[in-house]
Amino acid sequence: MKIVTPHEAVRAIPDDGVAVFPHGCIEPTAFYAAFQDEVERFHGLTVYSGLSFGTYPFLATGLGTHFRYVTWQAAPQIRGLFKENDPRKVGFAPMRLSEITRIVNRNGPIKPDAVVVQVSPPNQDGMVSLGISVGLYRDFIDTARTVIAEINANMPATHGNSLVPAEKIDLAFEIVLTRFGDQFSIVGFQIAQPRLPLLQFLSQLLTKCERDDTFEFQPDQEFRRVRI
Repeated sequence: MKIVTPHEAVRAIPDDGVAVFPHGCIEPTAFYAAFQDEVERFHGLTVYSGLSFGTYPFLATGLGTHFRYVTWQAAPQIRGLFKENDPRKVGFAPMRLSEITRIVNRNGPIKPDAVVVQVSPPNQDGMVSLGISVGLYRDFIDTARTVIAEINANMPATHGNSLVPAEKIDLAFEIVLTRFGDQFSIVGFQIAQPRLPLLQFLSQLLTKCERDDTFEFQPDQEFRRVRI
């Protein structure tokens, strides 16, 4: 497992390739932000995913010009794209849930060049957990040429068949997602090891943010994006 930045992880996805992004309740925020920053490097990328409970932020820029999106579950959030009926932007791949891992497979019709997952930090045995959403990810990890993992420090290690050897992950980066009550969250901050106590972490973060004009502080909203 090689530690990289989110932007370096995006650059590892081949142009004209096939990338499988997360679905369900997994939303790799730092990766999606980096993907939007780097989207102009692509010209023929196809992104696949299932139904997401999020807002599909990776579709905000470049859809139809730099990449195409294909899904096997047309969620309410993206049905407007299907009404446009523009094949340069979006496509639908009809398949049963039981068929997905056979179709999206190195030996199937949809061969993933890269898969993006979100995992917990490695444990003492060198295993990461897929946490709150295992789904199809174990199969995707086994079949993709490149596995990219966003390590979420707040992702719980869950019981069941959720553990994956860290050695199966090719590229990884760590984020911190911190919420204070219902008001604030910090997204996409890569921390060094060992982890800092919370007050020391916040002190260093605010010091860096004073020198960074991309930092946005909105008292009544979330921190939408923080770059360090």
